[in-house]
Amino acid sequence: MNNTFRAGLSIASATCFFFFGILQLGLFNTLSPFILHDFSLSSTQLGLLASLYLITITLIFIPSGILLDKYLTRRPALIALAIALIGTFIFAFYSNFWTAALYRIAAGIGNGLGFLTAMRVANYWFPNKKALAISLTVSFAMTGGIVAGVPTAALIQHLGWSNTILVDACIGSALFCFMFFCLQNHPDEHSRKNDVTLERIKAVFKTKQNAFCGAYIAGLNLSIYVLAAVWSNLLLTSQFGLTSAQAALVSSMIFLGMIIGAPCFGSLSDWMQRRKPAMRLGSAMALVIMIVITFSPHLTYMALFILFLGLGFSSSSQILSYPTLAESNPLGLISTATSMAALIVDITGALMQFSFGWLLTMHWQGETVGNIPQYANIDWRIALSCIIAFLCISLFATFKLKETHCRPLPHE
Repeated sequence: MNNTFRAGLSIASATCFFFFGILQLGLFNTLSPFILHDFSLSSTQLGLLASLYLITITLIFIPSGILLDKYLTRRPALIALAIALIGTFIFAFYSNFWTAALYRIAAGIGNGLGFLTAMRVANYWFPNKKALAISLTVSFAMTGGIVAGVPTAALIQHLGWSNTILVDACIGSALFCFMFFCLQNHPDEHSRKNDVTLERIKAVFKTKQNAFCGAYIAGLNLSIYVLAAVWSNLLLTSQFGLTSAQAALVSSMIFLGMIIGAPCFGSLSDWMQRRKPAMRLGSAMALVIMIVITFSPHLTYMALFILFLGLGFSSSSQILSYPTLAESNPLGLISTATSMAALIVDITGALMQFSFGWLLTMHWQGETVGNIPQYANIDWRIALSCIIAFLCISLFATFKLKETHCRPLPHE
């Protein structure tokens, strides 16, 4: 089997793993109205349940990155996907608040390793086209968010949401079989195992470049972790008067925008041989779009469709942080460095998922329709303004990053 074919199979299987994690992330947004109703939860409780996914990722990211660098890619990835599948099957057969919590924790384990696996495979198997390989991987994985939107909503109408979770688990099982036969360790991984020492791991955590990359991704990723994953359906139906079907479609535009935007920003950066200008453009665009969504309460369905598509497109510039991380750290420690940046991203996302719900209820008057809370315009503006603040931090981070010019920076 030649290297090109092995590289193709490895990146395809790693991307499918990442796809399954994104599917779980978006699925919860579609399920949230049913879970709110059937489990009689408050918005704060729903936010807490949603945040378990990111809290789990936050707790496992650093150990996962070190494990991948020390024990290579294949074995940890397969174990993590198996854990995610077990949690999904349990929730499908025994649907209650506690199994939902277990499902979110197991899905968090799966997505944490899925993301790191995909980034690692792209960096090792495609060293000269890292940005393009990562962007195409992210683009395909984001289709999981689209599948979790309108198609899943339609499936719920026909099968009910518990049976839909079972279908989700069966999809994951098929992907596990594909990954078992196709995911391989790169030959260079064996020679880089010696790079993983305590001193070098400490050096990774002291590198400001890694922290600024994490801050950059964190702001842009809130459109997915906070809106697309949890709150956008409720926002669009209660604030802008969309139907549930319209809201699911508009929400999925964030993922479609990511799919379109990621290869555009990746190709642009590789062509320019620079990372920072494209990163700065993306964060500035996302900031402007988020301000429009927050302070324009009478947007039409078509305007929201375009804005959410644009938000996903501009937010996809976050993918440029991952080749920047790879170029700023020793090759044998890329998973550790990526996990450090991702830790910042997921701590921010977990806190914001919970805080967003808390901010909504801070001045809530107790109004409900069909057991679903209804919030005033000012409540939504206060909560959404936090996303704007993080986008400002993201834009600021681009001025503090070192330009790599698409080549490894010198390091010890």
